[in-house]
Amino acid sequence: MIKGTDRTIPLRELHPFKDHPYKVEDNADLSAALEESEKESTVKKLQKLRLHSDYERIKGILDRILPEILREYTHHDSKTQEVPHYR
Repeated sequence: MIKGTDRTIPLRELHPFKDHPYKVEDNADLSAALEESEKESTVKKLQKLRLHSDYERIKGILDRILPEILREYTHHDSKTQEVPHYR
């Protein structure tokens, strides 16, 4: 192995040896924790995709609204603004 390179190896290829700096375990608790972590990661990815989709959909709607109408709704005056009704 070249010094300074990282490799991913399957857990089944790791075996304990004398003075091993890390304890190698493959137990039910570890497997359950890993599975839960993967589920949470998947949920976060799905939430991010949903948020992006919602953003794109809303942006598309806002892009079709006339700038004059948006200005009326986003005007930060203390008075109540009347928006002209279009028929």
